[in-house]
Amino acid sequence: MKKETIGHTGRLEDRIIEFANLCIRVAESLPNSLAGRHYAGELIRSSSCMALNYGRIQSAESFNDFRYRIDVIRIELGESRITLKIIARKPLLTSYEVNSALTEVSALFSIFADQEKPKKNSFLRRCRDERGPLHRFYNQDSFL
Repeated sequence: MKKETIGHTGRLEDRIIEFANLCIRVAESLPNSLAGRHYAGELIRSSSCMALNYGRIQSAESFNDFRYRIDVIRIELGESRITLKIIARKPLLTSYEVNSALTEVSALFSIFADQEKPKKNSFLRRCRDERGPLHRFYNQDSFL
């Protein structure tokens, strides 16, 4: 099986969106208690923020913007993972969906951990392709 990276935009984007939807289902299943409402909000916020920032990568205005969005996604993945662990250990909810979300957040975390230090040269190579981020800026002197 081919390893997924940020370059495989469509599949990874769909996977991130499905993860956000899974987190919404988990959040909606939580009890209507103080802790349940709090962790439901945290889970929805962090998983949807991750998905929205991934969307922003597609229109990054600079290499630094691209790197910043990757860092934000890593932070939100970490928050989602910790929130899911708290939900599972409390247990606020015991379900297959919590375990599925924990498995998926770990997989997504490893995908984005591989992007630890995106290389500027490989980033610029992708920019040559019109489907890559920043293709419209590739020939500008500021990127050379």
